[in-house]
Amino acid sequence: MSAYSPEDWSDFLVASSGASAALAGLVFIGISINLTRILDGPGLPGRAGQTIVILANALAVSLAVVVSNRSSPLGEMRAWVNELVLTVGGVASVMNLALSAAYSSVLVPS
Repeated sequence: MSAYSPEDWSDFLVASSGASAALAGLVFIGISINLTRILDGPGLPGRAGQTIVILANALAVSLAVVVSNRSSPLGEMRAWVNELVLTVGGVASVMNLALSAAYSSVLVPS
């Protein structure tokens, strides 16, 4: 097994994409059920959004790597799509860190 070979990681990535999709769905349902409570709490709407973004990011990255292992007639377009997904995932992670710092001051007063 090579750490740099995506084919060797396919089972892990399939499990990761399934788990992140299931958790994102459960969080979405939990947010939908408790929407009024979440909207009333200071900083909670942002945290709820962050949670969905983190799980969607994990799902997108896992699926991008899994799909890149499959042979496709599209060839180079598949590589561009994967790069786009990974770039958007990286940007989402950076935005999540920035939002986390902003919301920590709301949730924990100085």
